Amino acid sequence: LMNGNKVIGMWSWRKDTFENIINQIVKLLQEYNVFKCWVETNGLGSPFYEFLFKRVREQRLRVSLECWTTTNASKQNIVEQLVNDFAMNNIIIPNDKELMLQLDHFTCSYSTKSKAIVYGGENGFHDDYVMSLAICNYNRVVNTPSGHYHTTTV
Repeated sequence: LMNGNKVIGMWSWRKDTFENIINQIVKLLQEYNVFKCWVETNGLGSPFYEFLFKRVREQRLRVSLECWTTTNASKQNIVEQLVNDFAMNNIIIPNDKELMLQLDHFTCSYSTKSKAIVYGGENGFHDDYVMSLAICNYNRVVNTPSGHYHTTTV
């Protein structure tokens, strides 16, 4: 969750039910008066988006839910935006142990097979915190009015 260029909250609900996760996200959307939330719709994300969308409508929240599909091209775009914002000191992140671990083990390589740059966690490391941060940061960049931005990845 970002306010302007500062990450003000990060949550992880690994090994929890869709129902509990959706309830927690709706609570956060209400508490922080989020006006735009991007939901990654790859894999399990699509049904998750549908459940969240239904709950947001039931609660009559004034938040715009947007689908985000991570492709190699979109991943490259948002990661490079995040790298640029780090280099320009345009983003403030918390000193979160898991985030720092994932950032330390986030890599870039070139695939000779696909002839593309590939970003992701080193072997044995997750990249979900990094990707959530990158998506949320990109949401902030393309939606320049100040406010709270939230990104949900499953």
